[in-house]
Amino acid sequence: MIKSIKDKINKHNFIKNTLTLLTGTTISQAIPILIAPILTRIYSPSDFGILALFGSITIILSTIANGAYDLAIVLPKKDNEAVNIAALSALISFSFSILILLTVIIFNSAITSLLNIKEISYWLYFIPISIIGRSWYRILSYYNTRIKRYKTISKANIIKSIVLSGLQLILGLLGIKPGGLVYGQIISFYSGDINMAQNLWRKRKLFSLKKIKRMAKRYKDFPKYSITAILSDDLTNNLINILISNLYTTYILGLFSMVNRVLGVPISLIGGTISQVYFQEATQRKNNKQNLTKIFSSTIKHTFLISFPIFILSFFIIEDVFAFVFGEEWRIAGFYTKILLPMFFIKFISSNVSYTFSIFEKQKISFALNIAALIITLIIMYISYYFKFSFITLLIIISIVQSIRYLITLLIEYNITKSYLTND
Repeated sequence: MIKSIKDKINKHNFIKNTLTLLTGTTISQAIPILIAPILTRIYSPSDFGILALFGSITIILSTIANGAYDLAIVLPKKDNEAVNIAALSALISFSFSILILLTVIIFNSAITSLLNIKEISYWLYFIPISIIGRSWYRILSYYNTRIKRYKTISKANIIKSIVLSGLQLILGLLGIKPGGLVYGQIISFYSGDINMAQNLWRKRKLFSLKKIKRMAKRYKDFPKYSITAILSDDLTNNLINILISNLYTTYILGLFSMVNRVLGVPISLIGGTISQVYFQEATQRKNNKQNLTKIFSSTIKHTFLISFPIFILSFFIIEDVFAFVFGEEWRIAGFYTKILLPMFFIKFISSNVSYTFSIFEKQKISFALNIAALIITLIIMYISYYFKFSFITLLIIISIVQSIRYLITLLIEYNITKSYLTND
């Protein structure tokens, strides 16, 4: 009887927390979507290509910046340990950003030449600033997830979105191109940081150099294995942008980035929200030695039912939607979208339970999977370069290979939860 009541309460809390984050994320995602038709008529696909290249470099480096310790913030039972893990992550990311700044100052010309895009030279100097804003946003988001401050996270997402869209619009109208897109992205993360930092700042008395060192040692497997696993995953997803700009043009990259932007909406809107709640709830159940297979299966089932009709409908109307919403120049991006829809559908489902490896501290498995995916991606890009594949052929290959990758990952994650000894 008591167990049944607890299960109902847990289910109620899971739904409530999901809806709280979903509401904030919906609003935060709706703002850029609503303003996108204006931005695509102000900025060219090449401008969006520069933003995509800048963003990809920043994302890849931000993965290393925290030393992957931010993933451990949700795990400890004691809050003072979580606080010091957050402090450790922030210190590492700040130090790393200084190192990147020195690297850019010394090797700017060499990096620009390697990327084969002259326009990126100036923007390289802004990457360290962007790394700090983005990496600290992750730290603060994980800490607020830990203490179940979902309203704070939702508010931060909305503020970040307003600042992002507002700046990109205003600066674009002032003729600052592609700077308006880049400046807006950088500043938006700091606006979200300020909002979420309050809950962690109140615990500043718990900061201790001794505890920070102890947490660094306790969770050493995260930088040892997770950082490489996540880095390889981000490299797999973002290295494609860098290589497209190198092998093709920033114009094509801009079109491709809009595809990722549109298809990324359901993943970040619904998937990102559910995955955060899944992370917290699954971690709590694991600590209490409860069943995790049910919440894993339930998460997969619900996201499938939500997403399947949307993706099917999108296949038939997406080209016309792109042309109508963004302008006729962007119709070809709608065609690219149709090719990648199967991959994004499976990715959407997989992303909701992607924290499973972190929850069970199976960094080695995650590492192996992501390294394999990175190697396959590099092989695909090399073959594309060697045989001079058309961009459409490249997209078809990517869609098929990545779909298989996400399905295999889902199966492995399910087996991990199934093999866990639980008290059902």
